[in-house]
Amino acid sequence: MKRRILPELMVPLIDTAIPYAIVEKAGGEPSMKVQYPLKKEADLKELKAFLKPFGGRCAKVIDGTLEYQIKEENEKAAYEALKEKGFVD
Repeated sequence: MKRRILPELMVPLIDTAIPYAIVEKAGGEPSMKVQYPLKKEADLKELKAFLKPFGGRCAKVIDGTLEYQIKEENEKAAYEALKEKGFVD
């Protein structure tokens, strides 16, 4: 599946220096690519399973930063759940 980043939609988050981008799947709906610094070490399988009910996908951890794609309407709920679980600040 080929994806492309739409540069005109790349916008920095207001309260943080962590950027996000709108990623469009070929023939699908756009989703956000978000990044959050992890507060603690976490198993990638556990994170993927945790994000699945929110529609999170393509999760990976790079240098202590969690990166995943999610639809914009589910981003806040997923972030709050990650925060409650103690994965992110």
